[in-house]
Amino acid sequence: MSAAEAEKELSALLACGADRDALRDWLQSQIDRDALAFDAGAPVETLVRRRAQRMDWLLQHLWQQLGLQAQADIALLAVGGYGRGELHPQSDIDILLLLKKAPDATLGKQLEQLITLLWDLKLTVGHAVRTIDECETAARDDLTVMTNLMEARLLCGDPGLSARLRDHLSPVQMWPPDAFFRGKVDEQKARHRKFEGTAYKLEPNLKSSPGGLRDIQNIQWIAKRRFGDQSLLAMTRRGVFLPQEYRALTRCQLFLWRVRYALHLVAGRAEDRLLFDLQKAVAERLGFVDQPGRLAVEQFMKQYFRAVLTVRNLNDVLVELFSEVMLGTHQKSEPVVIDAHFQQRDGLLELREFNTFAKHPESLLSVFVVLAETEGLTGLSATTLRLLRHSRQRVDAAYRANPRYQQLFIRILRARANLATALFAMKNTGILGAFVPAFAQITGQMQFDRFHHYTVDEHTLFLLRNLVRLSDPNTAGLFPHAERIMQRLVQPELIYLAGLFHDIGKGRGGDHSELGAVDALQFCKQIGLSDGDVELVSWLVQSHLAMSLVAQRKDITDPEVIAEFAAKVGTTQRLELLYVLTMCDIRATNASLWNGWKDALLRDLYLATREYLRRGSALLPADSAALIRDEALQRLAADGIASEPVHDLWRLLGGDYFSKVNGETLAWVTTQLLAQPEDSDEPLVIARQLPSAGGTEFLIYVHDQEFLFAAITALLAQKRVSIQAATIHTTPYGMGLDAFVVLEEDGQPVLDLKRLQSIQRHLQQHLRDVSKVPLNLQQSSTKRQPFVLETRIGFSNDARRQRTALELITLDRPGLLARVGAAFKYCDLLLHNAKIITLGERAEDVFFITDREARPLSQEKQQQLEHMLRLLLDAATTATTAATPGAALVAQSPLSQASHSSSPLSQSTDSQPTKKMTAT
Repeated sequence: MSAAEAEKELSALLACGADRDALRDWLQSQIDRDALAFDAGAPVETLVRRRAQRMDWLLQHLWQQLGLQAQADIALLAVGGYGRGELHPQSDIDILLLLKKAPDATLGKQLEQLITLLWDLKLTVGHAVRTIDECETAARDDLTVMTNLMEARLLCGDPGLSARLRDHLSPVQMWPPDAFFRGKVDEQKARHRKFEGTAYKLEPNLKSSPGGLRDIQNIQWIAKRRFGDQSLLAMTRRGVFLPQEYRALTRCQLFLWRVRYALHLVAGRAEDRLLFDLQKAVAERLGFVDQPGRLAVEQFMKQYFRAVLTVRNLNDVLVELFSEVMLGTHQKSEPVVIDAHFQQRDGLLELREFNTFAKHPESLLSVFVVLAETEGLTGLSATTLRLLRHSRQRVDAAYRANPRYQQLFIRILRARANLATALFAMKNTGILGAFVPAFAQITGQMQFDRFHHYTVDEHTLFLLRNLVRLSDPNTAGLFPHAERIMQRLVQPELIYLAGLFHDIGKGRGGDHSELGAVDALQFCKQIGLSDGDVELVSWLVQSHLAMSLVAQRKDITDPEVIAEFAAKVGTTQRLELLYVLTMCDIRATNASLWNGWKDALLRDLYLATREYLRRGSALLPADSAALIRDEALQRLAADGIASEPVHDLWRLLGGDYFSKVNGETLAWVTTQLLAQPEDSDEPLVIARQLPSAGGTEFLIYVHDQEFLFAAITALLAQKRVSIQAATIHTTPYGMGLDAFVVLEEDGQPVLDLKRLQSIQRHLQQHLRDVSKVPLNLQQSSTKRQPFVLETRIGFSNDARRQRTALELITLDRPGLLARVGAAFKYCDLLLHNAKIITLGERAEDVFFITDREARPLSQEKQQQLEHMLRLLLDAATTATTAATPGAALVAQSPLSQASHSSSPLSQSTDSQPTKKMTAT
């Protein structure tokens, strides 16, 4: 439908007295037609301007219909994005009703009718009714109002009023260009801080994130205040932009417009956040399709992040150039000469000659050497940034093969003063991707999950920045072991290279650790590292996940686990570098992933392995248990507790308990149990902050009952705490002695005393009879899951410790652990320990289990358990009814299909023994 036809159709509707429903239908039909055109590839700039034009017609017709054209001294203006003539499908309609004086009763009623009618038409209207004086006062006091009014466009009414408003808002009257520039730059900095200074996050904001549409608009607003014209083409003609920069910025703006248009269509509302749950649908709407090893959504997000990187970089350059023009910063101080090619001015490094990069190719890297090594520098000047971007094509294969330039790259990585600043500048100018081509491939690469919050390139730079901070002797001492390692490194470039390459294989399919190790090997050889250094960097890349996997999925109190890990590591040097690399990697993945519990796990594994490598041999299990008991006895004796009641108690616990705890924990548990009255039959629930401050531990001592583990996990879930680890033990006398390490939802220990006591009371109250505990197995998740994660189940038997490790990777959901506990009970299994890991939408849990005879699971038993787990985990999760242990849970799952003939639920149980601790 042409513009003339659309206006004619609207005129006809209004002429025949169409009601509001008919007008709403017309508006929706226009959105639907535009959506079809958008899907067919119509230019987005045509669509956003067409919608603004249609809104102009509607407002102009309604203005006449309500008799407002007869009113003098009033004007209707479009402001904001609508004032620029840009309306996306669900954009707000921002208007200003401009008056010469306050409205009388008649005019006030007419204006109220207009706004009410617009809202009745389901339009989201942002309106203001102001006189010129009121507009002037608001604009003078608030830069946001000023910016909004700068884009005012007359729709109806008195043109003289609109002209007078422009005069009152002119740079001569208020907000001269230099003050306006300072205000908009401060505004932009504050906005960027809200997003942690990065646009490369899991759920970016199309408008407000760094590199978003607001950064383009900021340049346009500043230019309009300075030159009177805000079009990108006009700024290019004035020499503000280079032609290639104009083309790049225009291309990015149109791409971001298309993304925003698709997002509005998919969301059905005015949404500017690229929410995780919407990204897949937006990608499909934009025409991206899955390819082998590359999801459509990942292709789309990669293009998005590369676009915002371009916008962010150009914005940085142009803001700095505006600063030089408007504020005269280039005249504020004399430059300080650094060497033949570079000088600094006001903390920024700049070229002494415009053609330095062309005449001296080594300066493309030496500029970063100077930036990294020189104290007091905060970055590169705008001209230098611009020239670097336009010179990066000089860094080709021959350049990378030049030994002189290779040594410059290594020298950058050895710098101490500003290494992180230099690395981010290398990335943003494209020099890092040019010198390390594999890095260019991961620029903008995002993984479609809730675990990785940043693009691969941004995550890598954050990791490197974490390493740099550990190497600073002025750090706060939060990670003393890691800081000591980093600060005494003779060749820090080796761990920086490992960090640079650790994820460089992502996005290609296959094992990224293996792919990255090959890339690291080739690159390190190319830049002339020794064979030993090459092998070390490649090994670190290949093994960069090993330490976190052991710490989070294996029982690191087991000497054999330590011995096995030590054999893999081999040397103390490798261990130290892997420990630091692992810590910095986890901390750079997302803000909520790192916590004190993970810190404690990694630290304990590092210290235990270091001690093993120093000693050169592993303790036998019996020796280890003896040492644990001896340490506990010493601690108890220091507290005045006699050994005789201690030994009496320990005989009741069972010999395998001492392989599950360390000496400090054994002493604490012993103290708590001895303090209980012998004739008490109440559940014992005691909380403590772990000595490492990594988490809160709940010790639970209660009669062993059917579904005890499932009930405890359900009760803890009801109190909204996250389980990190569980130690499960059943004494020979029918008592459950379990310990659960938990964190709050924000990753911190449970520190509030009242909340701690509330959780304790909740557990004590319901553990008297767990058959009445609601498991809530069918409670639906509050988060939509836009994809399916296939459940993976794996088993490995530990012949020495006589148990089986079950590894479960599945979609996280409410009641997950309760379902797992139910499966163990149905299959008549014993749970001894558990490692609980939640990575975004993924649960990656490890359970250490045996059969009732305390033996590893047979092949048949493993198959039976896997079958039961899949039955329970695949059960419907959309209902909201709660289940209790036993028959109600059976009713929820197709247990009649289970391969085992008898469930413990169908068997009678003996009465529980009393809780009195008496040896027999």
